[in-house]
Amino acid sequence: IESCCTKHGISKRTFYYWVEEFTEIAQLFRKAQEKVQELHRGSLIVKALTSLEKLVEGYEYIETSEEGIPSQDGKVLITKVTRKKKYNPPNVAAVIFVLTNLDPENWKDIRKIDIKGKLELDDLSKLSNEDLEERIRLLSNK
Repeated sequence: IESCCTKHGISKRTFYYWVEEFTEIAQLFRKAQEKVQELHRGSLIVKALTSLEKLVEGYEYIETSEEGIPSQDGKVLITKVTRKKKYNPPNVAAVIFVLTNLDPENWKDIRKIDIKGKLELDDLSKLSNEDLEERIRLLSNK
């Protein structure tokens, strides 16, 4: 918004006034916002997939540490820099996530339960009120 306003020589206040007052400008602004959200969403998806890929494959990285001593001007004088090559192994949860989502036929959740049987209920409509009250009393005591 700022760069657009600068390019056209208007203030942000004027821009928002125009968005409120002119339907065409409001519609163009909404379309621009939707496009930005779509681009941002696409970017996040790419980052998430890249991160997931690293978690599934494992990855190497360089860990750097510095040692130093204070100098006379109050800054730190670096005396030693150490670099170590490190390895993060594949993440089991990420591997399971990928397999169950990309190949569900072979890696589905096995917690499927089939229940078969017959349920018989007493026909309470044939009982007298006294018998029904007795049953209620017995069930209440359990």
